[in-house]
Amino acid sequence: MWIQCKCNYKIHDSSDFLFYKGYIVSDQDWFDFLDLVSKAIKSEEKDREKLVSEVYSAGSIKKLIYQCPKCGQLYIEDEQSGELCSFYPDSKVNKRLLESAYGSEWKGYLSAYWYDEIKEWSKHKGVIFPDVNINLENEELYWDDRGEEFEKAYFWDDREKFEKAYYSLFEYLKGRNILRWASLKVNDKRVHEWSNEDKYL
Repeated sequence: MWIQCKCNYKIHDSSDFLFYKGYIVSDQDWFDFLDLVSKAIKSEEKDREKLVSEVYSAGSIKKLIYQCPKCGQLYIEDEQSGELCSFYPDSKVNKRLLESAYGSEWKGYLSAYWYDEIKEWSKHKGVIFPDVNINLENEELYWDDRGEEFEKAYFWDDREKFEKAYYSLFEYLKGRNILRWASLKVNDKRVHEWSNEDKYL
């Protein structure tokens, strides 16, 4: 799914952990939700799955919100009409308002794909997606070749440089403790995978 912003930027919503997507909870619902979580923690109910289900069901109290990464415009879900209401900032605004509260310390993802034959949906053989809340251009990180960059993705056509860049970036992000999962696929075969949590493997 994607939203066409009034500035003509396409806001894509096809994956998780998006820095420009968030959820709004009414103040009228927030404390009821905290009470529900508190009761679940203190409960002596043996059916833990039932408690988890009750907490998850409270997710219906949230409303979607998006912020255009290009112009900063906000789009908020109107549950009654099913449409998105837009709000344009009066002046220059932080275009990462919906970013994690942990900011640059948020643990992100690193994924990379290489195909010996260029796919019809791509112009390059290799691409690396570093999904983290830091500007890599401002970091003391040195790649032999960063490749062509477009919207947080880096493209390569030299496999040796591509793999070297992936492992260099992997070690850097892991060393900074801002990585939760990393994966490298070559021709749809996973050749490297790492996670700091078992559930991601």
